Amino acid sequence: MLVSKTVKMKRRKELSMSLSFLFMLTACSTAPSPQQAPWELIQEAPIQGREGHSIVWTGEEIIVWGGRAGSDLADGAAYDPQTRTWRLIATPAGFPGSYGHTAVWTGEGMLVTQGPDMADTGSDSMIYFPSSDTWRATSPAPDITGVVSRFAFDGDAVILSEEAVYSYDPDTDTWAQADTRFPVRDGALMETGEVAFVGFDEGGGLRVGAVDPRSGTYRRMPTRGVDEGPWERSSLVSSGQGKLWLVLSRGATDPSVVYSLEDGDSAWSLEYEDASLYLQASGIGGGIADSVLLEWFQGNLVSVRAGAIGVYDTDTGQLAAYQVDNDAAPCLLGDYSVIADDQLMSWSGPSCRNDAPLSYPTEGLIVALAN
Repeated sequence: MLVSKTVKMKRRKELSMSLSFLFMLTACSTAPSPQQAPWELIQEAPIQGREGHSIVWTGEEIIVWGGRAGSDLADGAAYDPQTRTWRLIATPAGFPGSYGHTAVWTGEGMLVTQGPDMADTGSDSMIYFPSSDTWRATSPAPDITGVVSRFAFDGDAVILSEEAVYSYDPDTDTWAQADTRFPVRDGALMETGEVAFVGFDEGGGLRVGAVDPRSGTYRRMPTRGVDEGPWERSSLVSSGQGKLWLVLSRGATDPSVVYSLEDGDSAWSLEYEDASLYLQASGIGGGIADSVLLEWFQGNLVSVRAGAIGVYDTDTGQLAAYQVDNDAAPCLLGDYSVIADDQLMSWSGPSCRNDAPLSYPTEGLIVALAN
């Protein structure tokens, strides 16, 4: 399934411990046995390494923008995996540097909105167009905090927060907002344009709903078939073929449980239980080393967390586990990774090298994915 392709020491140690702990857990679990993931470096970018930046895949390039490295940054660059070349992108005029912001690829442009340092400026969001290498300020965005996921649908940018779903239409330069009715942990975009989302009640029991971000129409979705809580971590993925996949766990070191829900069904089906910790669900408050990428890729659920890659084949019910070398630079972290066609690509964030203090390399990583 996979084929070849001086700062604070405290944070460096935390990342190293996270990776080492993850590896020990998987080594002690039953099948699958982790394999070393073959990887290659993306050449040095023309911008400095950083954290808190955004990364999106346009279908042709990955675009990285913003973040911080001692101070907030407003520059960015784009990498073409076909030509293996970088290019600098224009720096937006009148916007400060930003970290921890949200970026969404709409199909034509990259919407960037509301990092912590974008308040009190002329606009709190902007959109970048690679075809002309230009930026445009947008109408003021709603107060979007606690973002858990983002999507593109029919040219719009859709952002799911802990409390609402927001959509931005670049053609009309307008925003829409719909309430989720309960605190949200993760979500997925369905073929209908609805956003399905999951959360927990006060006792850790599962809650599931869906809303159309344009009309605001809400509907409750089933929780039947899912074991009772308390649950602590959750991720939701759409297959794009009328089926949702849900990954739950009771804690960061507890097994993950996979469920599926066909469109129109009244109950979830149990699909898989993973004690290896290579198929991960997202948590809250764990820091960058705990960030999880869980995406649908050609019939597989692909999970990335702290150098660990899990590939669950939904047809066969088999999980393959891979580990990226701890000495790779940079670390393979969920927040800084994207699936770009048939490749898993990651750029910057902290180094994982054990023989050096924490730093932010300018290289990236590529791991190739295949059926």
